[in-house]
Amino acid sequence: MLAGKHITKVEVPSRAESVDDLSGLFPDRLVSTPESLREYGSKFFLPSVYLPGFLTLDKRFHGIDRLSRVNAGSDGQLLDHLEIYPHRAGKAQSLDEFSNRPLGREFVASEPPPESGGLLSPLLARFGNDLAAEVPERSEALNYRRWNVFVSGQSSADGFPDLEYSFKHALTHEVTYGGLLQERRRALHARIVDAIETLHHDRLGEQIERLAHHAVLGELGEKAVSYLHQAGTKAAARSALQDAQTWFDQTLGVLAALPESPSAFEQGFEIRIELGSVLVRLGEVRRRLERAREAESLAERLNDDGRRGRVCLALINAHTLLGELDEALVAGTRALEIAARLGDLRLRVRATIYLAQVHFFRGDFEQSVELATDTLAVLPADWIHESFPERYSPMALSAYIRLWVIHSLAELGRFAEAALYVAELLPLAGPTQHAYTVGEAYNAASMVHLRKGDWTRARTLIEHSIAALRTGNIAVVLPNMVAASAWVLAQVGEASEALSRLREGEHLFERGSVRGVALTPYHGLGRAALLLGRLDEAQTFGDRAVKSSASRPAIAALALHLLGDVATHPDRFDAATGEGYYRKALALAEPRGMRPLVSHCHLGLGKLYRRTGQREQAHEHLTTATTMYREMDMTYWVGQAEAEMRELA
Repeated sequence: MLAGKHITKVEVPSRAESVDDLSGLFPDRLVSTPESLREYGSKFFLPSVYLPGFLTLDKRFHGIDRLSRVNAGSDGQLLDHLEIYPHRAGKAQSLDEFSNRPLGREFVASEPPPESGGLLSPLLARFGNDLAAEVPERSEALNYRRWNVFVSGQSSADGFPDLEYSFKHALTHEVTYGGLLQERRRALHARIVDAIETLHHDRLGEQIERLAHHAVLGELGEKAVSYLHQAGTKAAARSALQDAQTWFDQTLGVLAALPESPSAFEQGFEIRIELGSVLVRLGEVRRRLERAREAESLAERLNDDGRRGRVCLALINAHTLLGELDEALVAGTRALEIAARLGDLRLRVRATIYLAQVHFFRGDFEQSVELATDTLAVLPADWIHESFPERYSPMALSAYIRLWVIHSLAELGRFAEAALYVAELLPLAGPTQHAYTVGEAYNAASMVHLRKGDWTRARTLIEHSIAALRTGNIAVVLPNMVAASAWVLAQVGEASEALSRLREGEHLFERGSVRGVALTPYHGLGRAALLLGRLDEAQTFGDRAVKSSASRPAIAALALHLLGDVATHPDRFDAATGEGYYRKALALAEPRGMRPLVSHCHLGLGKLYRRTGQREQAHEHLTTATTMYREMDMTYWVGQAEAEMRELA
């Protein structure tokens, strides 16, 4: 027993120093490290154990007589650690006043602490005092007396005083909670779930995270799965994507422990599909593919064609973003076959949208436009706001279709047509106030002006996109938009800001999980570096862009043109190397109808031949470039080509 025992000296000036003479308090062992004191000291009422100085505690087994301070480092900190209510004299204003009070005789048990409305519990501080009335076993469950310090609010036969302690330190809460047997903890959490459901039955959505937490700890099985799933969906809806991923992963963990059943397979399928959509926004595309494969297995076990079709959509999306375009086409073809067999228009529409995206990345821009516009034509009028089925995303199908029409038309140089779709897209996206939808809409709109050379308008739209993407933590697109911003800023002469954005874009891409996906920022970063005169960096970014675009010839064409511009820069003019890059870029761009890029290659060759004295070839390429620029109304580039013609003259 601890009767008559006391700590004669406790000195903890830092965690690195030892603790002296605790054997009086712990007769069965010698505690000689700060870590041991941290574990055991809180149970025996040492709230100042982290403060420098000395503290003595005279403690009797049948109650606490007094706390005496020898030299505590901070009175205010120690008083904040420990509050004792109620006392006839009121709350102590200093440690001297506090330490001279005879605790056992001055407390009035009939006056509960004002914060708690009853017995104040370090355990229930974890859960919220509003549950007090709904958890009748709380006093018994806490069992303060087992540590001879936490005293129940009622007088007892074994001589405990009528007093109550409120321990504010989180460690004390953990110690108290840790003292409960696992079965008692489980039962308590289950009762808390019942209490929340009773108290907040008309607004459970506001309490869904607490319900999920306690349902898991209460081992409530299917109820835990339901609440965790809802918590994940709620987090994704407000673009808290990391939180959503955590909730969904936890849902799958709990579900895996339940018996196999068709219902469990269906839940596992839906959760994996929703989680996959979150993973895409976080840039974790490889994990998106893994979850889609798991969902595919569940669809087969359920023998459900509808779910097979939905898995195909997830596979198209994941393979496309990973640059695995042949695999994406296979999944898309299968999705269309299933849609035809089921007569499912929604599946057909969604599969066609994703296939338009595949063809965009393959550089088949005309095919992408055809698929997307044909889909818009068959879209029922009342589907204009029809969303993808993942509950977190308000991205309308009609908006998603227009994204790929706009991107493809921009690469083809059909800017006037693209502008019409932009005028339709932005009003569809804006009212959703959904980060991914708004960010992608401004992304598509900005590409029209970026390709055209309208730097001022492109800059404004890019910044709108970046702001939305940052709000929603959309990792998969943000590096590309920051790179585009660096390019435009360098183009308009804002070198300092451009360099800052260049570094940010590189950092965002290299640090994140989006590496290896089709959406790389290398071309934009290389353009910015070239304009800033950082030729070695521009060369590196161009080389990386070529290396990462093996299955995407259009991206390779843009990268080769960049390398041609680097090779023909006045500070390292290499005519043969530059000509080789321009010719390779033309070979890829011309069959794909990439008229803006074709024009740029002719301009680059015209400038090269002018510098090498090949006037006839220079005139031919510059004339071609000027004509094409005029046809596409690329005013800025018309001026650049005409300036070269004047130099040639």
